[in-house]
Amino acid sequence: MEQDRAEALSAVEAATADRRAADEAAAAARDVQSDAIRLALTAGVPAARLRDATGFSLARIYQIRDGRR
Repeated sequence: MEQDRAEALSAVEAATADRRAADEAAAAARDVQSDAIRLALTAGVPAARLRDATGFSLARIYQIRDGRR
């Protein structure tokens, strides 16, 4: 029984570490994507094209441009 608890706790800790790593990777990917969107807007790419490329709303594109999110 004690071994089952230890194994269960170990599984939770491993899953939590995996989740944290995935969250950190997702945050880094969002930062890279936001930087790319800002760069594209600065280069003159229309926001509507970025909307189509990302699947974001125009409002979200403008939030990223303005650094509001």
